[in-house]
Amino acid sequence: MAVNVEGASPPVFEEIFRNARFAQGGNALFEGKVKGNPKPQVIWTRKGLQMK
Repeated sequence: MAVNVEGASPPVFEEIFRNARFAQGGNALFEGKVKGNPKPQVIWTRKGLQMK
């Protein structure tokens, strides 16, 4: 079975995320840009658990 979606495009990283180190228990801020159609959903995980 094939599905053809007009205007669909795969996710593309416009701004690459950079490696960083932070103190345990502290806050971290990651910024980057991802585009695609439909709009990609970005979810951060660590050791299989979703980060909030």
